Amino acid sequence: MVDFVYQTLPARILAGFADGFICWGIDYFLSPLLVTTGGSDFLAGVWLSLIWTFYDITMTVRYGGTLGKLMCRIRIYHVSETSYLSVGQALMRGSVGIALNVIGTGIMIYEISSSETPDSQWLLRLNEWFLYANLGWCVLEILTALFNKKRRAIHDFIGSSVVKRTWGGKIKSQYANDDVLVDATAR
Repeated sequence: MVDFVYQTLPARILAGFADGFICWGIDYFLSPLLVTTGGSDFLAGVWLSLIWTFYDITMTVRYGGTLGKLMCRIRIYHVSETSYLSVGQALMRGSVGIALNVIGTGIMIYEISSSETPDSQWLLRLNEWFLYANLGWCVLEILTALFNKKRRAIHDFIGSSVVKRTWGGKIKSQYANDDVLVDATAR
């Protein structure tokens, strides 16, 4: 049986939606600013991708997760469960997402700079392949998380991380003494 603190899959999915909404909000407000200051939609997309990556890594290192994870009361810890991730571990954890982002940006650069029409058959197939690659990665992540005791997804194995609940049971506080437990149910 899986320990309660590791049963985070629904919260992780909800956190992903929350972070997506946050990203959409950032995009909604910053894109017009970036485009009206002499940039293009492409440059706005690149800057927003960089901002999102910086946000994800910084929040994971400093607070144990993005705003979505914090709202869902889950945190990302080093697999030893004694601290949050280092910058290197957070970068490794996010490396596949970052790589997919770079590939997507490369496809976008080619589409913009190419003389081919956007409805070119091979370009449509490339975009379709990229969509299926992203969906396949998500499915592999969920399946991996379902079949191990600590519910670690592939990116957790890559980044030496584990995601834990911070509510509904006794959890060790990173900021408390080692022998002090915080009872999250006593609220």
